[in-house]
Amino acid sequence: MISPSDFEYKNTKLILKGKKKLEEPFINLSKWINEVYSVNSVNIIYDKVIPNDRPRLQVILEHEKDYLFFKLKDGYNFNEVLQSEISGKFIEIINNNKSYKFETNSIFTIFSCFESVAKKESNMSIKEYEIKKLLLDINNPDLWHIDKCFGATVFFFYTNLQKEKSFTLKNIYTEKYFNLLKKYDEFDYITKNNFSIDFDSKENFEKNFHSNWFTYWR
Repeated sequence: MISPSDFEYKNTKLILKGKKKLEEPFINLSKWINEVYSVNSVNIIYDKVIPNDRPRLQVILEHEKDYLFFKLKDGYNFNEVLQSEISGKFIEIINNNKSYKFETNSIFTIFSCFESVAKKESNMSIKEYEIKKLLLDINNPDLWHIDKCFGATVFFFYTNLQKEKSFTLKNIYTEKYFNLLKKYDEFDYITKNNFSIDFDSKENFEKNFHSNWFTYWR
């Protein structure tokens, strides 16, 4: 789950808004996860993945701190011991109730974070006319453009020199953008402590990214 358009995100959002309920055996597993690891798992999705239709559990944690609990220090891989513990608990639940029909051979567990995707959705919800209005309100002739992609926002100055000279304005511009962003923060995840904007320049964009937004944000 990496995008607001993903099924897993939309499904979890309905649960958090009280419009849908998690069903068994996932309620049982979610409660166990929350009690054992002191986290807040809000959704669990069972599916099968290619190439061999291997069964998979996707445990969706609400908050980033809980998601990071299951990650290794390298920031890329999950803790295999914890993955195996959760997979094993699911198998135990299934084996104790013969009415459940889930394939569990070679099942594995992954983790996703709702909060991080919700923050992306908030930023993506800002309208283009609102960005243009913000530029007009700032009224800085050195400021060329404001661009955003998922959860990231960049204020572009015309030149590298203008960018360097403008770092004293970063807190002011962050505050202005934060005020615009907060009205789309449906779950109140974004705070002044966990949000910031970045500065860049048109000069850098043209020289090193050949004026290509796809290349820039890749």
